[in-house]
Amino acid sequence: MPISTIGQNGLQQSRILTAVQQPAGAVLQVVQGVDTTYRSTNSNWPVASGFGTSITPTSATSKILVMMDIQFWVNAGTNTNKIGIHGIYRGSTYLMGQRVSINANYSGMDAFWTVNLIYLDSPATSSSVTYNHYWGRYDTANFPNQLNMGDGMPTVGGTQPSTITLMEIAA
Repeated sequence: MPISTIGQNGLQQSRILTAVQQPAGAVLQVVQGVDTTYRSTNSNWPVASGFGTSITPTSATSKILVMMDIQFWVNAGTNTNKIGIHGIYRGSTYLMGQRVSINANYSGMDAFWTVNLIYLDSPATSSSVTYNHYWGRYDTANFPNQLNMGDGMPTVGGTQPSTITLMEIAA
């Protein structure tokens, strides 16, 4: 962030603040991963989807705002209950999750969703950190859901990419 001041000679001078000098709440960097790879699972929660994005904080005191926008569909076959669970992990450490479900009055219907996961993390490191998307079906064999995302989705206006956006926030 440029800062302008008037020097002793009366001329305007500018300087750039380093990441450490930024005020609390300033966005220091933004990293985004985009995924169009076809992914599918009919395994129970939690399963690493293989989609993750890394960021290297400039300071161990920084916070990381994690935003996942996951496009997916559920094929429940003859089951009327369609339940999927999505979550955010830092490496292999669970941070938060969300269950997405629909109980239809009939079977054989595919269900399409966008799930938005948002979490403010304090990784307490200045080393590279990877945030991973985990998913899975609800925990019993009575829900034979197949969760799918990426390029292999049925045509609904073309490829529906999923994204992970990481924002480093000065503390």
